[in-house]
Amino acid sequence: MTSTLTSPSTLVEDRAALVAEVSALLADKPGLLAAYGTVAVLRGFDRASREARDAITAVVRARGGRVLDLTAASCAGGVQDLPAVDLVVAVSRSAIGTAEQAAGTWGVPLLAVAPL
Repeated sequence: MTSTLTSPSTLVEDRAALVAEVSALLADKPGLLAAYGTVAVLRGFDRASREARDAITAVVRARGGRVLDLTAASCAGGVQDLPAVDLVVAVSRSAIGTAEQAAGTWGVPLLAVAPL
């Protein structure tokens, strides 16, 4: 499952909607974190990406999970050597391609901000 938020909005609004979507997904599918209890968050280096990561971390921790904080650079060699996750979330448009590859490698759902 891949879900991209596509409403015409600013990136800040997309990130806020993405946090809400993660919260809703974890509420609707409480068993989603059953395998590894981990959500991979791919982000940029900007402050807004880090804030979105922090908001998603709060949501995931409230559900008893943990977050694997990643950037495109940290995935440059692939994700096969990283711990497995249950969900991939891309909070930066520049990380969407890497997030798609990571989600495909792990065979897990992907949520991402809307591409340009």
